[in-house]
This record gives sequence, structure tokens and C-alpha cells, in this order.
Amino acid sequence: MRIIRRLRDGSLLGASGRDIAYLSSGALVSQIVLAAGQIVTARLYGPDDFGHFAVILAWANILAVLATLRYEMAIPLAESEDDARALTRLCLTTTTLASLTVFVVLGGLALVRGVPGLWVGGAWWAIPFVLWGTACFSAIRMAASRDGRFARQGRAGVVSSVGQVLTQVVLGIAGWAPGLSVGQGIGRVLNAAWMGTGGLLRRGTSFRVVASRWRRMPMLNTFPALLNVVSVGAVAPLVARWYGVAFAGQFGFATRLLAAPAVLLGQAVSQVLFPRLARLDRESDGARTGVELRRATEALVLVALPVFSIVWLLGPELFALVFGVRWREAGVLAAVMAPWLAANFVSSPLSTYATVRDQLGRILLISLAEAGSRLVGLYVGVLTASAVTGVAWYSVAGVVICAAFTSWVLGLAGVSRQRLLRDLLGPFVVTLLAAAASVVARLLGAGPVVVAVGVLGVFAVSVLCGRRVLRLLPGRAR
Repeated sequence: MRIIRRLRDGSLLGASGRDIAYLSSGALVSQIVLAAGQIVTARLYGPDDFGHFAVILAWANILAVLATLRYEMAIPLAESEDDARALTRLCLTTTTLASLTVFVVLGGLALVRGVPGLWVGGAWWAIPFVLWGTACFSAIRMAASRDGRFARQGRAGVVSSVGQVLTQVVLGIAGWAPGLSVGQGIGRVLNAAWMGTGGLLRRGTSFRVVASRWRRMPMLNTFPALLNVVSVGAVAPLVARWYGVAFAGQFGFATRLLAAPAVLLGQAVSQVLFPRLARLDRESDGARTGVELRRATEALVLVALPVFSIVWLLGPELFALVFGVRWREAGVLAAVMAPWLAANFVSSPLSTYATVRDQLGRILLISLAEAGSRLVGLYVGVLTASAVTGVAWYSVAGVVICAAFTSWVLGLAGVSRQRLLRDLLGPFVVTLLAAAASVVARLLGAGPVVVAVGVLGVFAVSVLCGRRVLRLLPGRAR
């Protein structure tokens, strides 16, 4: 078909748009599978099970950053294919060693103390397994992005989602609580394997050479990445300690449902942008870099507003309807966190440009500010004896930091932030008006009115943002 040919040759959406479309379509199908799976698993597993799963996933994500030492971020930047393959092999080797070490340490603690006190319900052995799958996936994904294998990455995401959901559902039916974690690990391993490791075993540059050449990555990028993981995606151990495992389950359920599509689509954009911006930077083509970054930012905002407004305006009602009444609290938390997750959806892919520009020191300072402010915000709930209040301040701190970071990155590329904000003023105003109307409806306490106002608000935001997205396509008038 003509439209498919135009998509493949880049004339329909442009080269970046084509590659993002490959990854986004895979991410969309993956999310449909995961969402359907979560509807089922919400009835097979309880809040405590999801709480233990959230904590296991948090520990695995934290350790995954340390396992690769962030050398995977150098893969798209490597000047030769030999160096890129060597960096990938280095990441896989350090990941395997780190996973084995964690298994031995936790196993030793389990023998001595019975169960390591990690709020994981005895499933300590799942941490190194999920760690290994997550870190291997991260490295191979970067190698695939460098090679431009975006269509294959999209298919890999679908395969991994199906494998993950099937495993979780089957083990849930069997009544095995760790099934959530096992399914997550299997999904990551399937994703990495499906993307392929062709060429990685060919001998080339030695580990020692590339490790020395890119030593700034672990020195300056590991700690910021660790702070980001702790404050954004791996805060579950603190939530479990401060507010209990059951609340951590509600928090993790909401975060996972909202963050997963944001992470997948955001990764699709960053996987395309990172190698492209790295190439433009090597070619000293600053003008094209600014154009690429501005267009990506505008598109991300226009996608984030309608997607997250659904949860912002209708979160509690949707969660109770789809997942069951016991998950209504997760819907409240999802609505509270929606503004931050929308802001993070925009800022996360743009962070790759700061790495390209070698702004690792500034990234470290911003990460320190983010981690500190967000964790302090979360602790406010302990001081006020209100977990929801803590999550609200946690979200507010995230919005402020993400907005400031996005503005800084755009400034690095020479993008006019005032003009961009002016162009996006209409969608922002409509979204805020819809949120204000929803708050008024909730204060009146009329359930049907809340739903009606929310649906109308989502419709208005979606129509406005959809029309603006169409104008970003190549050949459309601005």
C-alpha cells in the first residue's frame, strides 16, 4: 500500500517520525497486552502481593544501574562499531557478575537470618533474576538503537509483554505470589533475546580499552541515574517502610499502570533521538539539532496532555470500574501523580541531549535536587499522618523539577522557550480548565456529574491536541 511505502521511506512522517512510529506502534500493542494482563492480575493478586512486587522491582532497578555502570549510555556515542560491540559485551559481563554476586549475598543472608529484611515477602531470589533481565535489556536496547533496528525493537516489546502477562496469569491462577516478579524477569529476558545479539560475540576492542575511554560515564552518570531511579521509579521500599506494604501495593499498582506507557513511549522517542542527536552533534549541525528537539518536545506535550488527563480527571472511577473496588485508592493516587508523570513523560526523552552535550556535572546537580525534593515531599505524609498528602507533595516536586530540566535542555539546543510555551498555551489552558471543572464537580459530590465532566474534559483536550499533532507532520502548515 502507498501509505506503508511512504512510512518506510520516511516521506510520510520524516525519518525520526518513521522510527518513532515503529517503536510507538510496538509500545501501543505492548501496553494493550499489559493493560489487559493487569485487569486479570488485579483479581489474582492482592495489594500485599503488588507491594512485594513493587519493592522487588525497585531493588532490581536500583541495582541494574550499578550493574552496567551506565556504560550502555556510551554505546550510541561510540565512534566505531568495534567499540560499540565491546561496550555492549562489557555491560552484559558486568551485569552477569553483579547478578551472581547479589544472589550469593542475599542467599547467604537468607541462610543466616531466614529472610532478608527487604519487604519482599521472602522472594529475595527474584531480585537478582529481575536485575539481570533488566540490565541486559537496557544494554541490548541501546545497541539495537545504534544499529537502527527500530522495527525489530517494536516486535520484541510485543513478544516480551505477551510472555510476561502469560507467566503472571498462569502463576497467579496457581496461587504463587512471586509470579508477578517472575513474569517481569521473563519479559525482560525475552525482549533482549528477541532484539538479537548478532555481532556481539565477534572479537574487537578490548574491555579495558573501552572502559578507560568511556570512564566518565560511570564516574559522572551513574550517581545521577541512581538518584533518578530511587526518586522516580524505585521509591517503593521507602513507601513500604513509611506507609506499609499494602499502601506500597496501591502506590506501585498506580505508578506501574501510569508509568509503563510513559516509559515505553518515552523510550521509543529517546531511543530514536539519542543516536540521531549524537550524530548531529558529531557533525556540528546545531540548527538541525534545535529543530529536532523542539519538534519532539511539542509532540511529547501534545501526547501527554490527553493521555494523562484521562487519569487526572477520572482516575478513581476508572480504577474501581476496571480493576475492582479494592483498587479505588490506587486510582486516587494515580490522579494525584498524573501531572508529574505527564511532565516526566516530556522531560525524560530530552535528557539524552544533555548527555550528548557532555553536561554530566549539571545532570548530577539536578538529580540531587530532584531526589532531595521528591523524597522530602513524600516524607511530608509521615509528618502529617496522611499518605496521600505525601504523594501529592512528591508529585508537585516532580512537576517543578521536570519543568525546570526541560527548560534547561531546550536552552542548550538554542530553542526559544517563550515561543514554544506560547504555541502550547491553548492546550495547557484547556487542560487546566478541565481539571478545575472536575474539582468543582467532586466538591459537589455528584458521581454522575464527575464522570460527565471528566469525559467532556478529556474529549476537549484530545481534540485540540490531536489537531495540533497533525500540524507537526512533514508538509503540514504550521
